[in-house]
Amino acid sequence: MSRRATIVGERRVRYYPADPARPRSVFLIEVDALGSDVPFPKLPSEHFVCLVVCDASASACLLAFAETLLDAGAVYVCAWGRAADDVEDATDHAIVLSGRESGTDDVIMTTAHQESLEGALWYALYAAVPAPAYAASCSCLVLIAVDAPDHVALLSACLEDPAAFDASMVD
Repeated sequence: MSRRATIVGERRVRYYPADPARPRSVFLIEVDALGSDVPFPKLPSEHFVCLVVCDASASACLLAFAETLLDAGAVYVCAWGRAADDVEDATDHAIVLSGRESGTDDVIMTTAHQESLEGALWYALYAAVPAPAYAASCSCLVLIAVDAPDHVALLSACLEDPAAFDASMVD
């Protein structure tokens, strides 16, 4: 796949392959609104870490969205933006309702982030380590940006040059 964005229906997907500076391949998906209809691209791994970038609260559809994430293979869900706490709570609720967890080896993690978007991206790329049951089958990060073209531009810039991004986060 190329690094250029491709248009697929009402969403745009950018793909960034893993490299020495970035251990996970990254899919950046732009959507206009949250819902259960977020179509996921074919991912190279069964499970994935997800960072949801969402400023608008859409509590009516958050549970359905969280269920979609889990059904698609999300095993670590991070959220950033004004709706971060709502996304995290909905995902926790969906996890409990689904009965997917049976112990510490298969726990599905959720986090809400208040730091900069760059900080949340760095966390999702490097610090979000899935539970042991998912570690071997989790090799990608899915970023879902909801109605956030400015945030997409920032995320894309960070992902275009992983070494520079890492260096900027260390400073």
